[in-house]
Amino acid sequence: MLPAHDLTLLGFGPHAYPMLVELAAAHWGKEAPHLRIQVIHNLPASNDLLEGVMPASWNSPVFTPLEKWQPSEADGTCMLGVLREPAASAVWAAVHAATGLSETALGVMVHPSADIAPSAVLGPGTWVQPNATVATMSKLGMCSYVNRHASVGHHNVWGAFSRINPGAHTAGSVVLGDRVTIGMGALIREGTRLGNGAVVGAGSLVLKHVGEDQTVMGVPAKLRIPRSPAS
Repeated sequence: MLPAHDLTLLGFGPHAYPMLVELAAAHWGKEAPHLRIQVIHNLPASNDLLEGVMPASWNSPVFTPLEKWQPSEADGTCMLGVLREPAASAVWAAVHAATGLSETALGVMVHPSADIAPSAVLGPGTWVQPNATVATMSKLGMCSYVNRHASVGHHNVWGAFSRINPGAHTAGSVVLGDRVTIGMGALIREGTRLGNGAVVGAGSLVLKHVGEDQTVMGVPAKLRIPRSPAS
């Protein structure tokens, strides 16, 4: 029996949706307009939100509320449909709590133009966009996201829900905790560690370890101290 859907997206972002559908189509060598997509949502979602952000010729997705979804073989490949923190980890927590779905049920989507070393390991739920690189012996955690023209150096170790944005680069032996975001065009020095929830601003040059939940930016990157509310 064939699955009713090619792809089931957990969570919904209108602008992320067409990008992820095109990446899945490229991964499978299929045409995006003909993919059968199901969206599992825990917030209000409908096809009205896709007007103007998705080609009108594409098949419309089937929207299924999380409380009514029972995972099955009919779902096809399951992937997160939201990419940014804190939404990505929150959606996964909600899905897991409601259904008991295991991370091993998630697929991996890699664009054919990406260069993934044979010894690299991509965690379940990972998306890799066009012209990205993941080098030798790197290990990415579940639901990682490697954006266009980004590169992950050799022997990196990433936690879950971490992402690197377009044109950014981590050198060798970089360690990321969970829920780390590396901004567009940023560079991370060899051997650097970024703690859980760390954020690196676009274009930054990170030369030192970054602590948990810290935001750094600049060349060289410095800790951004939040301003106190005006009294």
